Amino acid sequence: MEEQPKEEIDSLENIPRKEFVPNFGNNDAPIKKDDRDMGPKLPQESLDATPLLNSKQLTIWGIIEAFAIILLQQALMVIFTKIFGIGLIVSASYSATVVLLYYIFRTNLMQKAFKIVPKGQSLKDNLILIIQGTLLCLLVALAYDFILKLLDYTPKAQQVEVLLQQKDFTLTAAYFMLVYSAPVWEEIVFRGILQDGLEKSFSPVTSIIATGTIFGLIHFDPDQMIPLILLGCIFGWMYHKSQSIFPCIIAHSFVNTLGAVNLFGGFEK
Repeated sequence: MEEQPKEEIDSLENIPRKEFVPNFGNNDAPIKKDDRDMGPKLPQESLDATPLLNSKQLTIWGIIEAFAIILLQQALMVIFTKIFGIGLIVSASYSATVVLLYYIFRTNLMQKAFKIVPKGQSLKDNLILIIQGTLLCLLVALAYDFILKLLDYTPKAQQVEVLLQQKDFTLTAAYFMLVYSAPVWEEIVFRGILQDGLEKSFSPVTSIIATGTIFGLIHFDPDQMIPLILLGCIFGWMYHKSQSIFPCIIAHSFVNTLGAVNLFGGFEK
């Protein structure tokens, strides 16, 4: 390495040292339009999709809304019974329809949940999921029936069964209405609102178990609480995989249909 001249080194050492102050430009200078556009920009779709509430707030409001809808349905059922003097099944059908109409107008939360085939999935995937979910529900029902026979235990007849034994056409028609309307509003409330809100703050497994447990408890049937919780967990698993309530509604309706056929078959005997 070539040696620098001595006088040059001496001159460098004699340079007065000043404190380093970073210079970011003149603050008084006007900002140019080009300078404003230098930073990265988010796509407009991302800005539009940004939620106004954080995940914790969404979870809290989802739980509150789900319970509010359930309480509204129960209150309407009592009101319809008092006013019209009709059976519990007809009242439940009317009240569930009112609740369903309320939620249909809330399209901002249901745009994703009501997609038959969400982005990235195929119709075949959802059909396979429906078959898998329905088979799991049937296994739960068969296992429950086997355990009851093993214990020689007959559950207390629900009000639904008592009314159907009267073979009243109006009540029978109302029951079938409930068979196909209940899965819709129940899946909207439990999967579309409650589970969707819980998954924003908790793991999918925790959200599915919590929603399934509430689903079983809210039916107020001690004899069928455990199988109902298991069915709720199955529907929750289906919703998590598909991100749509349509597979859950179809499987739920199919299970209810089999239950109705079983009831009528038992009554004919």
